[in-house]
Amino acid sequence: MDLIAQVKALLSNEVDYIPHDIRDVLVLYGLPPVPVYGLEYVFARHNEPQTRLVMSLTGKGVFVPNQNKSGVIEFAVLNGTVTGAGIQIVEMLGMPFPMVITDKSSGGLSTVVALSARLIGTPEWRREALPGLDIYTFACDDLFISTGLRLSA
Repeated sequence: MDLIAQVKALLSNEVDYIPHDIRDVLVLYGLPPVPVYGLEYVFARHNEPQTRLVMSLTGKGVFVPNQNKSGVIEFAVLNGTVTGAGIQIVEMLGMPFPMVITDKSSGGLSTVVALSARLIGTPEWRREALPGLDIYTFACDDLFISTGLRLSA
């Protein structure tokens, strides 16, 4: 039995193929949490692989977790939204702030949490590739990413 058939059997042969909608993604930043409006895309990634194989003398090796949880969050909003002004005001304070990203269609299972996000420069080529959007890139010291599952409609 192939892997897809096993997954379908676990899900009672009902696989949810609903297309993703960016309006289901909620991005909150700061304290108290302020929502991001005009969101076009968002992504988060760790800077280093979170698991690595350390070889041993037995030849099998051991998988160990990486203690470095740093990463990057980037999102784009439409030019001239209130979100851009809010992020600039928070950044002027000079303190890192928490950020939470969740997909409402997953019931909160798909979540990204950054305990301290700090605005960093976005490369010029990236900004020029997407005219009409303000792109914000954040460096995060402690980033938690859970891909979760989508709930059935």
